Order: sequence, then structure tokens, then C-alpha cells
Amino acid sequence: MTDDDPTAQRGRTEAWLPQGEWYDFFDGRRYVSDNASGRRLEVWRALDRIPVFAKAGGIIPLQELATGDDVNDLRNPSVLHVLVFPVRTELSRCVRMTESYPARDVRTSRLR
Repeated sequence: MTDDDPTAQRGRTEAWLPQGEWYDFFDGRRYVSDNASGRRLEVWRALDRIPVFAKAGGIIPLQELATGDDVNDLRNPSVLHVLVFPVRTELSRCVRMTESYPARDVRTSRLR
């Protein structure tokens, strides 16, 4: 093995995922945990990368890396990236609802 060997530059750790569908944050690989008690898996990553997983349907807001005086700035970022992980589900919403009238015209949308 040499320093250029990619297998020599990887580390192993164990991760636990609760029941559901999960995605690797960095490469998008999908993992499924069917068991109610979750799933343990062996995860191999480059030494400078930690395993990060996002639940299906997860929404992760990201902003540009701050530098200089902006590092501790409390203002809203001028650029915001939103990372959304795939999910298949249904979303229901009430079209008309007030305090004096119960929900009517419930609409359901399928999200894929």
C-alpha cells in the first residue's frame, strides 16, 4: 500500500439508523431501516469525512461559508441553498377553515 491507495485513507465506524428511509448526505446513497428497533451498519468514509445521514423528506437549509467579520453575523444570509431529500408521501391541507366553521374542502397532494 502507498499513501495514494484510496483504501488506506478510509476509516470504519458503526452507525445506527432509526426505522425509515435515510440518505447519505454527501453521496445520496439510500439506506432503508425496516426494523422497528432500527438498523446498525458499518460505514466506511475518507478520514476527513464523518458519516451524516438525512431522513427521507428532510429539508436542510445551507448558506455560503462565512469569512472575516461575517463569521458571527446574525443577519439573514444573502444566499440560501435548500437541500431536499426524496420522499413519497401525501400532504393534506384544508382550503377553507375558520374558528366558526370546521375544515371543509380537504385537498390531498402526493409528493414524490
